Amino acid sequence: MGASATKAPLLPELREDLRISEGAPLIWGAPTWVIYDPVRHKFFQIGQRTIEILSRWSSGNSATLRERLLKERAIRVGDDELERLMAFLRQHHLLAQGNAGSAASLYGLEKRLQAKSPLRRFQQLVFFRVPLVYPQAFLEATLPLVRPLMTRGFVWFTGAVLLLALYLVSRQYADLIESARGAFSPSGVVTYVLAIIILKSLHELGHAYQAVSRGLQVPVMGVAFMAMFPLLYTDVSDSWRLQKRRDKVLIDAGGMMTEMTIAVYATLAWCFLPDGPLRGAAFAAATSGWVFSLLVNLNPLMRFDGYYLLADSLGIQNLQTRAFAMGKWKMRRVLFNIAMPVPERLTNTLSAFMVSYAYAVWVYRFFLFLSIALLLYTFLFKALGVVFFFSALVAFIGKPVLAELKVWYGMRKQIRKSRRSWLSLGVLIAGVVLLLWPMSTRISVPVVLEYSQQYLVFPPDDARLEAVVFEEGQWVEAGDVLLRFSDPELEIEINKSQTRIAMYDSRLLSGAGDVAERSERVTLERLREEEAETLRALEAREAALIVKAAGAGVVKEKANDLRPGMWVDQKTLLGRIVAPGDFVVRGLINESDLERLDQSKPALFIADDVALPTAELSGIAISDYSVERLPDGYFASSNGGAIDVVSQSEERPVPKGVWYPLNAKIPAEAMETPLGLVVANRGIVALQSRPEALAKRVWGRIANVLIRESGF
Repeated sequence: MGASATKAPLLPELREDLRISEGAPLIWGAPTWVIYDPVRHKFFQIGQRTIEILSRWSSGNSATLRERLLKERAIRVGDDELERLMAFLRQHHLLAQGNAGSAASLYGLEKRLQAKSPLRRFQQLVFFRVPLVYPQAFLEATLPLVRPLMTRGFVWFTGAVLLLALYLVSRQYADLIESARGAFSPSGVVTYVLAIIILKSLHELGHAYQAVSRGLQVPVMGVAFMAMFPLLYTDVSDSWRLQKRRDKVLIDAGGMMTEMTIAVYATLAWCFLPDGPLRGAAFAAATSGWVFSLLVNLNPLMRFDGYYLLADSLGIQNLQTRAFAMGKWKMRRVLFNIAMPVPERLTNTLSAFMVSYAYAVWVYRFFLFLSIALLLYTFLFKALGVVFFFSALVAFIGKPVLAELKVWYGMRKQIRKSRRSWLSLGVLIAGVVLLLWPMSTRISVPVVLEYSQQYLVFPPDDARLEAVVFEEGQWVEAGDVLLRFSDPELEIEINKSQTRIAMYDSRLLSGAGDVAERSERVTLERLREEEAETLRALEAREAALIVKAAGAGVVKEKANDLRPGMWVDQKTLLGRIVAPGDFVVRGLINESDLERLDQSKPALFIADDVALPTAELSGIAISDYSVERLPDGYFASSNGGAIDVVSQSEERPVPKGVWYPLNAKIPAEAMETPLGLVVANRGIVALQSRPEALAKRVWGRIANVLIRESGF
């Protein structure tokens, strides 16, 4: 045994400046220990088995270490476990780095790595911190004033205040709606911004006071910038020394508890304050506290309060790092089925949670970093924006992917020997083939089916309704009377005109023998003729007040609540008359679909109403000019249509994107009950595209965006 111990490899020395202390137990009660690296200010949680090994690390070599563990603690340790532990210590720079002094050499190594990495420089440009204050002395001096607010009695009192505030708010619902409307005014927006700044400052003080009340140090408070967006932060990393999970959770929740408490008392204050700036500020404080605390801080996928609450509630330090390791291990096992040591031994439930959490964070980060890249591109001038856009993609998305591919390359010998690897490769090749294989796909064009012959019924002018002589579904012939209107002002004008004509006639007759009046006869005749022309125009307007059918057909969409005596605007549609015959289809086709359309293939109309039959179109015509505004409201998404619009308030809104008008016909016999249809039926026209690879389509859109945004 002595000979084998002599031949066993020597164990590398641990750094002398490391601190190891007992940590908070895991959620199932297992003890933990924490390794603190004072140089890099990092913490590493280890289990009881690992601390047993490290406490005997000074044994000199692996054989002696195993003998001591077996004799003293009845623990058997294999070579694989020791190799994994040494790899962990080496990866995180916890081993001594030679005789020059581990701390100094490690500090120099970190500085050199940061200086040599352009991607790290870019990341520090996008995500960086600015220390503002060193608050330890202030926090310790003011803690006695704040400590009463941390008692259980104050929590119960605040709960009672919350119930009272909610009751009072329910009695002032109208005032609440009015305050919400006022929040969107310029002064309301300014008040909201100031409220958020003050609340977030108090939020950070909530974390700090919770930490100081437990004897911890809060070395710095400041502002962190994430893609130019400022976020306040508080350094409470000294909480690694706490052994109770409850204490850590209270520190994590201190900020949100502060905001929620302020929101409760601000809500109560709003109920009693008169209208004015103070009440607006109270409303802003109340609503900002609820909304931001719940929607932003509770997100566990970002390193906000929600993440630390989750990690400390589970008793898992460095949750994201350890979850990522588990996620990568699971991914490699699924893809390659290689016997790889699990990063850490966990229960099946916790292991599944860690893997799921890792994948959720990766998906969230992908879209977050993509949004940050687009944000940088949008707010910077074009040339610098393009550089930052691609730099962000490389630094935040490309770098992790390349790092994983590098690991795969190092495992290439094992990967080649695994059958699962060839299966994964086959799936990958099949996916690439699907992306590159030209396929014909269906193009769906939003359309409206209408009668080809229809006559709209409008009032001839703003007029008073006297009689309604048509009904919904009634068959009418051309010239049939539909509505009778009257216009009192028009009747007065007609009477005045008739009176003037009678006056002219009287003067012309009475002055027949008078020489003086005979000299003015020509003038009187001219005036009478002009007045007669005016009267004929007025009588034509009066005749038009009797609305007649412009053609034969069935009455559709008769306006509701038509009653005699009501005034009707001339722009009000009172009904339609539709004639039997063919149907027309009006639609809008997107620019991207138009480029790949195969017009030689048949096109089918499919109505939203499942009771309508599917019909083939004929005479398809697509305009060469795009529309600036939608032809009517049927197509707008705000009215249930399929096209997103820029403005919802426009009578004819502007569509998002480029759309071209499409028109076609459907024979009458293709519809089972043509006169039983509503006037306008939404649906789609199913068209076929030319065979085209999905990769080509995607690249074409990307290229179009790049060309458009580059200004070429």
